This record gives sequence, structure tokens and C-alpha cells, in this order.
Amino acid sequence: MNATLEAMAQALFKSWFVDFDPVIDNALRAGNPIPAPLQQRAETRRKALGERSSSCVTTSKDGAGAPSLPDPHSHLFPATFTHSEDLGLIPEGWVVVELADLATVKGGKRLPKGSTLTDETTNHPYLRTKDITGTEIDIKNLLYVPDEVFSSISRYIVEKDDVVISIVGTIGLCCQITEELHLASLTENCAKITSIDTSKISQNYLFSFLISSEVKGEVQRRTVGSTQPKFHYII
Repeated sequence: MNATLEAMAQALFKSWFVDFDPVIDNALRAGNPIPAPLQQRAETRRKALGERSSSCVTTSKDGAGAPSLPDPHSHLFPATFTHSEDLGLIPEGWVVVELADLATVKGGKRLPKGSTLTDETTNHPYLRTKDITGTEIDIKNLLYVPDEVFSSISRYIVEKDDVVISIVGTIGLCCQITEELHLASLTENCAKITSIDTSKISQNYLFSFLISSEVKGEVQRRTVGSTQPKFHYII
């Protein structure tokens, strides 16, 4: 993904789903009370709403001054907040769920002792943590599982639209699996999020959530070890 577009998408994701700007905007329009922890951001949003018709809207460093959603889309967000024991204030009608309620998380597999990868192309590319660049897989330097070895790790493959996250070494690298890497083998240093229930969550939303700065910070807090950090995921 283009770096500029990715930065724009992340800023939009944070505004909508972390800072809840559309909900604050709707609450201000409806005259609903704003919870105390959100009062400061609400004041900035109030200015953004007032300047909506202006050709030049000043955006604050944290994005709180960004233009509000147009009317056809603003109704997709509620206009009040409720309190969650897990996360604190969240929009009314939203729920807190575990990843296990939305998808399945499975680990990868190392090659059997004595086996090695090859740079000769086979039908079994092997995805390593070092192959994840930004939010994509760098296919130029892929290594492959020899055909005679593949049967021993054949259960540890990824499928198109799976999300892969690194859990050892450089923690929290994420990518989505494309058609080109459908059925590739996965290293034990990564986990895959698969069988995503799209009736409950958008795959793109889940991916944007996992690469957000908030989740990256939480991953770092949960990381254990020093010489070889490891992330113990619990679902």
C-alpha cells in the first residue's frame, strides 16, 4: 500500500474508531451530553463543525479538527456513549468482543530438524517474519519448502484474506494474504488469523485495527523476553 494512502487510512481509522469523532459530532448536533473525559476533544470538534462550510478547515496535530462526516454517512454512528468495563467509554450500541468470537488464531510451523528451505521455486513458498515489509509480503526474496518436506508441515498454511502477525523477534508486523500467496507455508514465528466471520466484522476493519498505533502499543506492553522477544497471544 502506498505510504501516503496508508497514513491517511490510519488517521481516518483513529478518528472514527479510536477517538469516536463521528459520535461526538452527532452528540453535539443532537444536544446530547458529552462525557467529561471527552469534553476537551468535543470542544475541538465543535469548532470543526462550525467551520464545515469554510473552504479552509484547520486540522489539529491529533486530527481532532478534521471535517465531520457528510450527512449520508453520519447516521451510521450513534449520538451517545455508554460505559464498558473493559474499555471505558464506547459508542452506544457497540459491544466489546474477543477475537476468538470473530475468527480463529493458529500458529505456524518450523521445518523438521535437519531440513532446510531452498531458493529454488517450488509450489510451497515459506513466509518468514523477515519477508513482511510494512504491511505487505516482499515476494522477491521468498524461500521455498522442498516438495519432499512439505507433507510434514502441510497443515500450517495460509489462505487468501488471512491476516498474519509476527509473534517472535520483531513483534506485531502484519500483512494480509493475497491470492499470490494462497496456501503458502507459515513460520512458527508468526500466527495467522483465519476463518474471519465477515457477518460480524469487516476484514479490512480488522486489519486496520491490528496495524493501528493503539494495538501496536498494546502488543509491546504484552511482549515478554529481551534477547528474543515473544508475544503470547490469548484469545
